[in-house]
Amino acid sequence: MFECGKVLTNFRLNVIINLKINIKNNYKELGKLKFSYKIIKICLIFTVLLPLLPYKTVDGTPYKYNEYDSVEMIKTISAGADHSLAITSDGSLWAWGSNKYGQLGTGYSNEYITYGSPLKIMEDVKYVCADYLSYSMAIKTDGSLWGWGNNEAGQIGNGEILGYFTNNAGIDEKVTLPCVPLPVKIMDEVQSVYTAGSAAFAIKDDCTLWFWGSWSYYEKNSTGSFPEQVTVSSAIPVKIMGNVVSFSSNIHRGLHAVVTTDGEIWAFGSYLGKEPVKIAEGDYCYIALVSNIPNVTDYFIYDDDYFQYNYEYAMYALDRNGNIYAANVTIRNDINKDEIVFSKIFEGAVYISAEYSHVMILRKDSSLWAFGSNEYGALGNGEYSVYERYSKMPYYRIIEYRDQAEPIKINNDITFVSAGKQYTLAVKTDGTLIAWGKNEDGQLGIDSNNTFSDSPEIVMQGVRIGKTPLIRIGTAIGDVKHTDIIAYINGNAIPTHNISNNTYVVVEDLKNYGFAVDWDGKARTLKAEWKGSAVKPMKVEKETVPNGTFKCNYYYTDIRTYLSGVEVASYNINGQTLIHFDLLERYGKISWDGKARELRLVIG
Repeated sequence: MFECGKVLTNFRLNVIINLKINIKNNYKELGKLKFSYKIIKICLIFTVLLPLLPYKTVDGTPYKYNEYDSVEMIKTISAGADHSLAITSDGSLWAWGSNKYGQLGTGYSNEYITYGSPLKIMEDVKYVCADYLSYSMAIKTDGSLWGWGNNEAGQIGNGEILGYFTNNAGIDEKVTLPCVPLPVKIMDEVQSVYTAGSAAFAIKDDCTLWFWGSWSYYEKNSTGSFPEQVTVSSAIPVKIMGNVVSFSSNIHRGLHAVVTTDGEIWAFGSYLGKEPVKIAEGDYCYIALVSNIPNVTDYFIYDDDYFQYNYEYAMYALDRNGNIYAANVTIRNDINKDEIVFSKIFEGAVYISAEYSHVMILRKDSSLWAFGSNEYGALGNGEYSVYERYSKMPYYRIIEYRDQAEPIKINNDITFVSAGKQYTLAVKTDGTLIAWGKNEDGQLGIDSNNTFSDSPEIVMQGVRIGKTPLIRIGTAIGDVKHTDIIAYINGNAIPTHNISNNTYVVVEDLKNYGFAVDWDGKARTLKAEWKGSAVKPMKVEKETVPNGTFKCNYYYTDIRTYLSGVEVASYNINGQTLIHFDLLERYGKISWDGKARELRLVIG
């Protein structure tokens, strides 16, 4: 959970305690009002303790009060430009792709070798970020932040710019190539990290925003023009501002934006200047910046046949109701913050990931949507665009145009997504990592010599399920419908629930069908594993209510659910935990009888 509320709670405690002491002193001086003082004392103690008392969540378990009651962002996959990162269910970090600057964290760098399959790098990791400029950041489960890779501008944050590498003899050597090929610790108490080319940014547990590396802005002179670029640099973390819950940057335009704890959007850099300025009010929780989203009618045409991107970028803001708002900003020689206007473009979202020129949207129903540039098949819809670069960059010629100006549905059963430079990574509800798009440096991790893939391909299994910053515990995600489908485990019927025409079962019910089910209230984990133990089947009858009729809502839960050690997506219904019935196929074979309307799992 975000820890910003602790600051306000501690402040309130100090005020009330001081007030209590003053009242007590006055009481002693007056020597009366004994009964009134006791009443005041009880009220004050109750006022202090009430916000700290646990209350029940939808799943029926205690949940500690927090002023910013939102789920902690857990980013388990990250697509950069030429390398990728992923965290598996056991907390292990894996990396693949180019290792030119040591961005894979293997302990050495090599310009000519790429790794098309995942390599294990470190353990106990909960959050990762792969940057466009070939470096990596990871937050461990203890909140410590680590970095490695390209350090040409001090963006690793270890106080140095030049790094080292390990030669074939196992000896560390200083080199002019600015890389740090082994993970180094940067700071503690970090909840999220974001990379922006030559600069990196982190949000600490107290919601303060810090940076290191190098970023630039423009400063007006006395005539009101922008004579030169001003660079801000530091090889160690430096605090920028407080009350921040989300950050995003567009490295191509030098603009940075944040969402504050009260839902406002602030920005700095580029022509906005060094100091953050407020550009929007609302109830926002996440921000994403991206280069101009392709729309061929908006391009500047050059020599009849070629076009140029406008000097624009797009801001996408997600509010706590699941709405996405977009604002286009044109950079000429100024940015007028009053002209940045957000308009709603999408509903029902829980997360948005944007990089380079394409955008991926994750909806509450776990469907994945995409729009923007489709070069190298980055959108994953089985098509791809082809542009020819003109010698006078940044002009292009369209050879095959398959870009998307509006969001289109790409996939189902997705729990997290990361958009990289012309490629995409996504985690499915069963922990399968899939990838599509550009693969010239092996960044898809599919161990293929193909330079791209326009459709999703499997990278690895057992990837940890990511968490978005939007959904609060107990948020209603969608509808559960009545169904006449009956599911069986080794011939014994088990109650089912219908969500989006898929069959779900309750994890807690599995203990009656030969599974061991263990609940850890402190860690908030639910673990199930087939043991072949005694079966005590539940009574199941065919429903008489028409199929598809509304039954109840299902809710978001912070409980992490595991099947034999592999994390899977889960939801809450009436205080119990739902998982997709198909996830149980890892234990046996599932068959479907359409005539009898029965699903049968046979475990050998």
